[in-house]
Amino acid sequence: MKTTQKTALSFSIAAMLILPLSIASASHSSTMTVKITNISNVVFTPPIVALCKKRIQPIAKVGSPASNELEPLAEGGDTSALANIFDYNACNYVTSATPIPPGESITLELTGRRQHYLHMASMLLPTNDGFIYSSGHKVKHIKKQGGLALRSYDAGTEFNDELCANIPGPQCGGEGFNATREDNNFIKPHPGIQGAADVSAATYNWGEPVAYIEIN
Repeated sequence: MKTTQKTALSFSIAAMLILPLSIASASHSSTMTVKITNISNVVFTPPIVALCKKRIQPIAKVGSPASNELEPLAEGGDTSALANIFDYNACNYVTSATPIPPGESITLELTGRRQHYLHMASMLLPTNDGFIYSSGHKVKHIKKQGGLALRSYDAGTEFNDELCANIPGPQCGGEGFNATREDNNFIKPHPGIQGAADVSAATYNWGEPVAYIEIN
């Protein structure tokens, strides 16, 4: 009887010593790599990626107007307004130094935890206001399912005239962000390139999904 009590007591003490270490390990921040792969026929502007410890306002919501922070990204690839949101919410974030051409990937490093929420956004070129985004997916869920597929969206802030004069970037070199909203002003799935003007549908149109994210 005494031996049994001593054994049980030993296990209890061991469990008490191990438990705090387990909790600390589960909540410990570490360097994570976020890999973004372009599986479309268009170029992704340098994406911004953030890890946030709490839920924040999503970057975009289908059926709603684009925010003032999203519009510069969707029309011109400018991530600075989104960066301000991430700063305000004390998120860890990074913006790629380079765009992502079709069929290629980039890998970015951030410090975070499995419980943190991933946010990411990038403009699609050559489009008027096409973009991709991820907002509010938990890191642990993305890792568990082996990755996250992203589809394309239209910000609804600029008419899809496909004129190079209204499309920035290497393919066209036209105007980027313009504060005047010319389209129906709600976010929707992107219809793709129609070949209506200067942009070739045969060259640039795409299927869905357009991107894939992996976290390690």
